[in-house]
Amino acid sequence: MKITVHERKKTNDIDYVKFSIEGITFEMANELRRIMLSEIPIMAITEVIFMENDTPLYDEMIAHRLGLIPLTTDLKNYNLPKECTCQNQKCTLCQTILTLNVNSGNEPLIVKAKDLIPSDPKVRPVNDEIIIAKLGPNAKLELEAYAHLSFGKEHAKFQAVSTVGYKPFPEITIDTKSCKSCTHDFAASKKCHMNLYRISDIPELIPEYYLKCSLCRACEIYCPNKSIKVDYKKDTFIFAVEGTGALPLSEVLEQTLKIFDEKWTEFMEKIDKIEIAEQA
Repeated sequence: MKITVHERKKTNDIDYVKFSIEGITFEMANELRRIMLSEIPIMAITEVIFMENDTPLYDEMIAHRLGLIPLTTDLKNYNLPKECTCQNQKCTLCQTILTLNVNSGNEPLIVKAKDLIPSDPKVRPVNDEIIIAKLGPNAKLELEAYAHLSFGKEHAKFQAVSTVGYKPFPEITIDTKSCKSCTHDFAASKKCHMNLYRISDIPELIPEYYLKCSLCRACEIYCPNKSIKVDYKKDTFIFAVEGTGALPLSEVLEQTLKIFDEKWTEFMEKIDKIEIAEQA
């Protein structure tokens, strides 16, 4: 298995990576996608205790908003509640608290994620500017929010990534000799809706656009001389992943491969047991 990173973007608003994996099948690519979406644990708020709420929103609405705020996650120092030594009694090894105590004073005030004070600095809102509620003059919002680890398959707020997709790695070949004798003004390459081609004397693929190919085969279908052939590598796939910020994408990929390896090992062990039972 060979991994190649093609694009990386990380700003305050986006955490994105595009990479290809060589040496896997369609089934393995889909399993990697499902692991990234649903089997990597992250922190999220699951319970909120309100002391005072003078906002126009019901307690339940604010609790729902708080639950959807992505939190940075520390996988090394926290246990899954079901695996903790406290036996799911919510101790400091499997749960953390974020408190909020805001008074608006004489002017209206917008309460944001930055107003949440974490008991553990390693577990805090990813984006401080997420709006929670609005307070009118002389109003107050006071609460305690409890967060713990869980999986995306339990609830979408526990997804380590916001989106992840994959597609086969394109292979496009151009018969340049045939193109030189083209009398159709390179009409086929102009059909590409992704604008992958640069046309001078002959059509040329723009290298930085190459991975955007959607394999629609329009250029191949409309080429009168059949000079363009579009195919894909059977064992190589391009992944596009956008993170929530809860975990670094490097750690998401590391955890994905680790979980995949554990699943594969478990599967092979079960196969071996079945073969031994049949032989006996």
